[in-house]
This record gives sequence, structure tokens and C-alpha cells, in this order.
Amino acid sequence: LAALNAADFEHIMSVNVTGSYQMTRAAVPDLEKSDCGAVVNVSSHSGMSGIGSSMAYAASKGALNTMTLSLARNLAPSIRVNAVCPGFVDTKWLSGKLSDEALTAFKEKVAAVSPLQTIVTPADVADAVCWLGLKARSVTGQLLVIDGGTRDVADLQQMGFPVWSRAISSKGTVKNTPGAVNVPIIRAGQIIFPGDVIIADDDGICVVSRKDAPAVHQAADARIANEDAKRVKLAAGELGIDIYNMRPALADAGFHYVETLDDLGEFNGIDCRNRD
Repeated sequence: LAALNAADFEHIMSVNVTGSYQMTRAAVPDLEKSDCGAVVNVSSHSGMSGIGSSMAYAASKGALNTMTLSLARNLAPSIRVNAVCPGFVDTKWLSGKLSDEALTAFKEKVAAVSPLQTIVTPADVADAVCWLGLKARSVTGQLLVIDGGTRDVADLQQMGFPVWSRAISSKGTVKNTPGAVNVPIIRAGQIIFPGDVIIADDDGICVVSRKDAPAVHQAADARIANEDAKRVKLAAGELGIDIYNMRPALADAGFHYVETLDDLGEFNGIDCRNRD
């Protein structure tokens, strides 16, 4: 934060946000004459997660994402507006910051935490841009994340992701005056009052009102204890059908539970014996 001055912040915002706005504005007259007018902004997943090469970069991509949604409403129905939001992309940008050995190891770690076990390439991003621009005739106002399915930011932190940005500041950005903190705020459609409890992990955030916090705490502890007890039973070989007392309900519904395929015997003309 201390190394990012106002001039640098404004420059990044002007390039990533104002530049995209001015380009779109200039192209609108010609796009409106086309039967498939489309704008595809190249944003970043940093605009959603706060991960980026700097706080200003993440903020600018967040602004670009919001502008994409606004333009999609404003320019419809003649022009579609979408954005691609890549995560880590295998480009030359990192090669100048890491040794070949470190870069190879880093790529392997990125692929390891991706459900698709892969690294996004520039060609992957280009394919998405072409699809949104030329093919997706019924798609507008969308932010298409391209990251191989990676979601848990904890994995990125643990692997020493070199462009992590902690975009948090207790200081105002405009006036050097005290702020009002004991007032409710709304974030993501959720009203938060002073004293409310914020519970979060890498996959989500939950807001618990202050008055309900003790009861929620007690219920959470009970739920954890219950789940731990069930895990012990399952590990010991006890079936879920018995843990949840489902046998009477199945019998009432006309079902007959069998332990093995041999017990099932022949079913619908198929001999199920010796198939375990």
C-alpha cells in the first residue's frame, strides 16, 4: 500500500477502465450497424478475488467487471457486452521474475490445485474471446472465469503465489478525516450491523447477528460433534442406512434392503450373483 502512489493508481485505472470505456464508446456507431455487434473486455479473476499484481490492478479489473455489466444493459439489444476473467495464464510475464527451475515448479503446483490438472494458456483465453464475440449470440453481461476451476485461494497462498495483493487499508482514500464506523453497511445484499460476527474461510463468508451468535456457536459445536461421531461409526463399518434409521422407512415404502448381490439373486431377468 505504501509503495502505491495516487499517480500510479490513476494510471492503471485509466488504462484498464477508462481506456476500455473510450474504445467501446468509439466503436458503438459501427457496432450498431452490424447484425452481431459484440464487445469482449479482457478483465481478470483478480477483479473478483483481490489477487493481482497490485491493489490498483485488482481494483481496476473489479471496475471493468462492473462496467461490463452496465454496458451490457445500456447497449442492448443491438450490442452484446461480456468479459473474460482469466486466472493464472502461462505467459512470459512470470519468466522474467522466476528462474527456469522455480517457474517449472510453480507451474506444476498451479496445475496440481486445478480440478482440470492444467494451466490456462493464451490460446484458451483467445478461444473464449472468439466464442463470446462471434458465437454466443444469446449471451451478454457475463464475466467468464477462465482458471481451470481453481477456487481455493489458500492453495495459492501456500504455494507462494508471487502476485498476491492484500487490498485492505484502514485509511480513507479521499479525505484525511475520521470515518463513521458504528453504522450498518450492506455487502453482497447482506446487511451487517456493528458487532455482527463474520465467519469466513476460503470458500465463503457467513454473517451472524450479534444477538444470535451464542446460539449459533452452540449449534455449530453440536453439529461438529454429531458429524465427528458419525465419521467414527462410518469408519468402523456401520452403514448409513442404520445410522440414520432408514430401514423402517424403506420397508414402509415397499423396499427390501439386501446386503449383497448374491442376496438379490435374479432381478429383472439379470442374474446378479457372483458380481461383487
